Amino acid sequence: MDKDIRISHAEFNEQAMRIFFPLLREFRNEAKAIERNGSENIFQLLRARYVNVLKQRLERSAGSLLDQCKTAQSQGLLRNGFSERISYYLKEFTRNSESF
Repeated sequence: MDKDIRISHAEFNEQAMRIFFPLLREFRNEAKAIERNGSENIFQLLRARYVNVLKQRLERSAGSLLDQCKTAQSQGLLRNGFSERISYYLKEFTRNSESF
């Protein structure tokens, strides 16, 4: 039997936060070493690399939870929900990185 969709969403959010915050801290530490005024392009490339890593890790996490679903309907609902949450985390990463 499929796990309750709400539980899967909660598990994903928990995993996503364990991915998001350490990666944001790591990015912040690397970004501090960059003189942003003179190296904006380097900063943008660094941020793009971290956003890509975040996306890959979140998609992997979502995929492992989707694999546990047995019905196509549950998978469809979760896939949509996970996609929205992944977009949210990517936007938050970008928004938070602006202050570095």
